[in-house]
Amino acid sequence: MGPRQSPPRRRPPRSSGRILRRPSRPGSAKAKQASSARPDAEGLPRPARGFALASVLFGVALVVATGSGVTAALPSMALALGASDAQAVWIVSAYQIAMLTLLFPAAGLAKAAGASRAFLAGLALFAMASAGCALAPDLAWLATARALQGAGASCCMGQSMFLIEQILPRRLLGRGIGLNAAAISLSIIAGPALASAILAHGPWQLIFALGIPAAAASLALGLPFLPKTRPERLKPLGEALAPNALLLSLACFGSFFACLSAATLGAFRIALAGLPLFLAAAFAYAKNQLASPDPAFPADLLPKPAFSLSAFCLILCFMAQSACVTACPFFFQERLGFTASQTGLALTAWPCLHVAASLCSARLAERFDGRTVSLCGMLICTAGLLSFLVPWGWSGPDFGLGADWKAFWGPVWRLALCGLGYGLFQAPNDAITLLAAPHGRRSSASAMLAMCRSLGQTLGAMAAGSAFAALPGAPEGAFALACAFALAGCLALALRRACRLR
Repeated sequence: MGPRQSPPRRRPPRSSGRILRRPSRPGSAKAKQASSARPDAEGLPRPARGFALASVLFGVALVVATGSGVTAALPSMALALGASDAQAVWIVSAYQIAMLTLLFPAAGLAKAAGASRAFLAGLALFAMASAGCALAPDLAWLATARALQGAGASCCMGQSMFLIEQILPRRLLGRGIGLNAAAISLSIIAGPALASAILAHGPWQLIFALGIPAAAASLALGLPFLPKTRPERLKPLGEALAPNALLLSLACFGSFFACLSAATLGAFRIALAGLPLFLAAAFAYAKNQLASPDPAFPADLLPKPAFSLSAFCLILCFMAQSACVTACPFFFQERLGFTASQTGLALTAWPCLHVAASLCSARLAERFDGRTVSLCGMLICTAGLLSFLVPWGWSGPDFGLGADWKAFWGPVWRLALCGLGYGLFQAPNDAITLLAAPHGRRSSASAMLAMCRSLGQTLGAMAAGSAFAALPGAPEGAFALACAFALAGCLALALRRACRLR
């Protein structure tokens, strides 16, 4: 017999290159870390995500539609209340001053109670103030109720972006911001149209009364589905709503609007006399916020170039948009001979293309760089604004509608080009601004975005008014200012892209 042979050794299977680990126990630290690393783990789960997003978008749309509808119905309200045109302006001014003054204190409220509670509280206050507006017997009551509406709107508008960032996964944030921009544009269209329909068949009080059930519907969606996360930097309510910061914010924004209003009306001496008060209030408010370890105003984010430059671009571009839209009705009716219905129909070209472009801009920003998409969009919008200064292309075919409609298509394609570019610009720029802030400061960054939008719209409208006063009967001056603001915004956007700021 030969020697006993040992059985052949079995070769171990080749490794596929993967390192097999023991699965972590549910609830362990490793499991939580792994779940938070997955993209789908961010945001709310699928069924609640849609309802929560609908609550935020519906609340924002309600606030914007009410504001634009009230502006369109201002002459009818003044006539019904027996107020002059100058007095009736306080119906709008009280709302704007209250909203801008309380945007950053509302961000402080979100730090104390959470963004969802702040949003819902603002929506409830807006509904109660709407009831007060509907029951207003005189102008003083109405202006006071409008100021309360502005306080509620500051919580809704200031926290909407931050809530969208909490609701959606990071990969869908651009689409959510695009939906928010689309909702605002649709509301700008729907507000004046709905107000005109109400005034044709009923009293002006219905404009505010219809907002009560709409706010109740948004509250019913938001109460069970909005995220219940606690703020990362929880602050006591008394510290978040510090009376000294609130008073300084009121003095700063109130004196700012007073100076601008005086300058717009031609009272330059009054504006210059109030300028030292504004500068003193702004300095005191900035000093107060810089001394705070966790300020409501994002002063600590302004040294970040990506944040400050994006916010500055937003102000410039909204100034261009507001100056153009303010000048268009005068240009269309006085220069081109449009009727009121033709003017209203032509003005819808901007927001309609804005909605379509906003819905597409998120996918373009996912495929290309968001900085490139926003710059290209603003260049397209600037080309549309410059076309208002070109004397050709104002007439076109009437399509069998009559000779009065030959000049209708010239303004339409110009406004459509502006809306297309602006929709491509806004959503990627908002996403860059919001994500430039640390997660614990995004509530204040969201309020900063709302402040930049409102401030740009106000400054643009006042710049157009100043151009009308300096060049009576020449709306081209307002269009030239809009082009200048847009070109400055393009330069800032190009600088951000060249420096690759995020």
